[in-house]
Amino acid sequence: PDNVATTLTDNLPYEIGFDTHGFALPDGGTMEVPKGVTVMIDSGAIFKLRRASIGVGSSSASVDRSGGAVQVLGTTQRSVYFTSYDDATIGKDNNSDTTPPAPGNWGGLIFRRDVDGADQTRFDPERQGIFLNYVNHADMRYGGGNVVVDSVAQIISPIHMVDARPTV
Repeated sequence: PDNVATTLTDNLPYEIGFDTHGFALPDGGTMEVPKGVTVMIDSGAIFKLRRASIGVGSSSASVDRSGGAVQVLGTTQRSVYFTSYDDATIGKDNNSDTTPPAPGNWGGLIFRRDVDGADQTRFDPERQGIFLNYVNHADMRYGGGNVVVDSVAQIISPIHMVDARPTV
């Protein structure tokens, strides 16, 4: 690596999802924001995903992830990159497989509020007029695919909203 942040081909990416054998990638099989936590993703960050998504909000009544948020803080000078694990054109390529990236390799950013908004006992920032979820200058490649959420396979879009209103 040349230690220059603007050289995107050798910067270390976060790797989330599953390889071709079904094993979790180095940073885990999925990324779900915990209850009450705001994840801030700085400009220049690179996420490489495969059969995975990044989720905020509770996906079921039995798991409380209320009050969580994701803020993608890209700028006009430096975006935040979300791409396929198979994409060798951006971020250090740790994938020995030479399969080219394709649309739908990973899911997307899932913003959920259906469970938390319906449960009056859970903290819901949007109910208070507080909108913490934010996506700015995100370069999203090869997203919008099939992922598993709570053991259910579903197709999601690169920015997937379920009764939520993130600033995009």
